[in-house]
Amino acid sequence: MRVSTAEGGTAAAEGRVTIHDVARLAGVSRQTVTRAMNDMTGISAETRTRVLRAASLLGYRPNRAARAMVQGSGTTLGLVIRSLWNPFFAEIAESVIDAVHGRQWNLQLSYVGSGGRDAPAVVRDMAPEVDAVIGYLPPGIGGALPSFTGPLIQLDISDPTSTDAGFRFAVEHDLELVVRRFVETGRRRVAMIDGTTTGGPSVRAPIFTDLARAGGIWDERGGVVSADESPAGAATAVNELLARSPGIDALFVFNDVMALGVLHELHRRSIAIPEDVAVIAMDGIQLGAYSSPPLTTVDLDPRGLGRAAVDAAADILAGQAPRTGRGAQWERHHRLLTRESG
Repeated sequence: MRVSTAEGGTAAAEGRVTIHDVARLAGVSRQTVTRAMNDMTGISAETRTRVLRAASLLGYRPNRAARAMVQGSGTTLGLVIRSLWNPFFAEIAESVIDAVHGRQWNLQLSYVGSGGRDAPAVVRDMAPEVDAVIGYLPPGIGGALPSFTGPLIQLDISDPTSTDAGFRFAVEHDLELVVRRFVETGRRRVAMIDGTTTGGPSVRAPIFTDLARAGGIWDERGGVVSADESPAGAATAVNELLARSPGIDALFVFNDVMALGVLHELHRRSIAIPEDVAVIAMDGIQLGAYSSPPLTTVDLDPRGLGRAAVDAAADILAGQAPRTGRGAQWERHHRLLTRESG
């Protein structure tokens, strides 16, 4: 609907008036509206009056979360992750919470689940209450939220043409570490267990396949088996791969949680790790150091990623980095944590 104002303009509202509507009508930032509505310092009397008048015209009433902002700086960050049961995402969330508390910001947390439940709706619901959103967001999410002026920061940008703000993983560099390790340890028949929430191959699968072929270690008969991103899904995939190609001597697994299922199933089948089959995964969760045997993995540094995302949000909010484009994208190179599994 459209909300008419006494000043001859209109403020857009979809179902309810938000703090962003007040900010647009008053010609100020969301943070300024928060300060005015909560009688905080840092704004002039004229600005406060203009904000309160805009709020009155629109019939805006701050919700409980907005009132709670007086406890901190007035900045609220939204975090959208895929799940909490996977330690990779939990470690990201924990580091974001620590970083937010360190800045005396507020946080709203939501997740879309392994099935990616209506991620745009999750972000759309969160947007009126936050200054910035970081997380696993739909590509080009800014186009679906034209009224949201805060930064939208992707934790993992996979589309090479994307102009979204966020982080790009140097996937080819990271997977070269895996292939090099397999070559150095004498592996000759390598296959992959992939995981994906999209129904198709992950970004990692074709890159790893090409690199392993170039290294002369790819097992064409085994190839890639996609599985649910869970220990149980990966355990099922191991059996499928070994049925296809019993001579496989190494496995690259999409993530650490899936690798735990692989290790369990190989143990159950009395297959020695790494003597018979080496296993390398990708994530770097702390739990991997305590598997049996300890897991060799590409360390994506989830805690460092969470901290970097909060820093990026702060830089964009402060005008020290652009909101979109290559200048708002940061590339991350990772290292291989070499342990006993591969």
